[in-house]
Amino acid sequence: MALLTVRDLEGRLLSLLNEKVDAIEARTLLDEQIRLLYSTWSWSFAKTESSFATVAERTSGYVSATLDSSAMTFTAAYVATSDVGSFIRVGDFRYEVASRPNSTTINVTPNYQGATTTSAGYTLFKNQYLLAADVHHLISIAGKTRYVEQSREYLDSIDPERRSPGEPIYFAYHGMDTNSQMTIELYPYPDDEIVVHYMGYNINDISGGTETIILLNTVALYAAAELG
Repeated sequence: MALLTVRDLEGRLLSLLNEKVDAIEARTLLDEQIRLLYSTWSWSFAKTESSFATVAERTSGYVSATLDSSAMTFTAAYVATSDVGSFIRVGDFRYEVASRPNSTTINVTPNYQGATTTSAGYTLFKNQYLLAADVHHLISIAGKTRYVEQSREYLDSIDPERRSPGEPIYFAYHGMDTNSQMTIELYPYPDDEIVVHYMGYNINDISGGTETIILLNTVALYAAAELG
């Protein structure tokens, strides 16, 4: 039997529910059930594996910064474009690297909150990492040991300023980037470069309506109908 497209399933779902929901609600119901089905069984065809290398923290030299300014300048460090999205801690405050105008200057958010300085110590670190585009739900992730999932709220409760470096033991989902790729946070933040391996599911994006679902169409359809 040929696979049905999402729009085919929408039409059948609307018929099953006697038009009690609209097309947008129907697609939402289908999406919920598709994701639930992926999470309840080890579907070998939907698994994908990949890895990434963490970035070691940097502390060499000093930074200069002005109260309530977004700019920070390094005295002895090269700043790469890949450092955008990392964090820098100066004194008691942590800032996100929002942009990198050149190899020695960054702009941060929020603006610098400490006393104006030309020689402040700092820690530049990266704790958020982008997963492969075809990974939409993690099955497992590990560096030297397997990481345990926690919520961002839990990490905020134990270390709101993310002051602890070391070998990660936890990961937390951090949402999607502008290209709809999943981002995760590692905690403690890595202080050295390590290779992190992970396995995940490639859950179908059904936003276009013409996609075919490589999963149990009928099961997804009737499960969504039950919800409706």
